Amino acid sequence: MKKIAKKDFISGLNLARKKAKEYLNAKEYKKFCEISLKKSTIYYLLNDREKSFENLFEVLKISEKHNFTKLRIETLQDIGHRYASIFDYNKAINYYHKSIKVAKKNNLSTENEFVNQRLFATYFAMKSDSAFFYLEKVMQNTRKNGSDKQFS
Repeated sequence: MKKIAKKDFISGLNLARKKAKEYLNAKEYKKFCEISLKKSTIYYLLNDREKSFENLFEVLKISEKHNFTKLRIETLQDIGHRYASIFDYNKAINYYHKSIKVAKKNNLSTENEFVNQRLFATYFAMKSDSAFFYLEKVMQNTRKNGSDKQFS
């Protein structure tokens, strides 16, 4: 696997900033949210947690205002992941559950497959018995989709 240099992240970040500004000025809010999610990931990879969170909460606000449901779900999951990465497991779990709630409300339960994996990992890190509940959900979904070979 090729190692990505920090300068490559900076180049990507600069491009994302430029595009985000263009999309916002053009009132292309969905594209703005999509590029801002990528920007958030780059900040995260550069260990700038504060900027990563700022971008995520901005995307969340805009995705709620414009009813971009899938982007809202993805953003809630990313916020949960960021909190889990700094060991704030209770906030992580809260945002994961918010994403599940939005998905269920909008009949997008397939969006919950990945978040169940993250909930398992978070509860496992907390050494909580709830981890087994989410592991079972992940296993059930995997069997349902006929892809249980990944667990053999």
